[in-house]
Amino acid sequence: MPDYAQRISAIAATGVFLLGGGWLASLASPISAVVAPYGNSELRASTETPKSGAQAPAILAKAEHQPSLQRSMTVRISGVRSDSGSIYVFLYDNEEAFTRYDIERAVDFRKINASSRTMVLKFRDLEQSAYAVSVFHDENDNEEFDLSAGYPLEGYATSGARSAYHEPTFEEASTRAEAVSLSMHYLDL
Repeated sequence: MPDYAQRISAIAATGVFLLGGGWLASLASPISAVVAPYGNSELRASTETPKSGAQAPAILAKAEHQPSLQRSMTVRISGVRSDSGSIYVFLYDNEEAFTRYDIERAVDFRKINASSRTMVLKFRDLEQSAYAVSVFHDENDNEEFDLSAGYPLEGYATSGARSAYHEPTFEEASTRAEAVSLSMHYLDL
């Protein structure tokens, strides 16, 4: 298992790839414009009565058996030491992705302007699953999580962490709660 410095380094390294990939993805048309989401009411809105013995079209049967995407999670972030830079928030539903801080495999992520006030974000349309939350403060907005000798120079927080030096397992960090509160940690190096 990677140590804490390696995990933080992985966040920084993959952050650059995510930001570049996000820009590239923004050039393409959104997939939702091409593929209708599961459970779309338009797929079920047929007024025709099937003939006796007829089966519902396969797409209708498939849409009716998809998991409900009605869960949401509110993330509250406090303890941000300045209004400088950006805050990155990642949701993970996978132990390996969380352990490696593989932000490309995060279920969702947000980049917001930093604020020393408590920040509140709401993630919507989540599957009924447990999620771990990882946050970092890119205080100088260089799109990297800055380190010195393997120690973070910028703020970070992880759900389930009991202190700045506690590296929670996915089991400790993941939750099914509707709201998660995190307090940022800054190491004075």
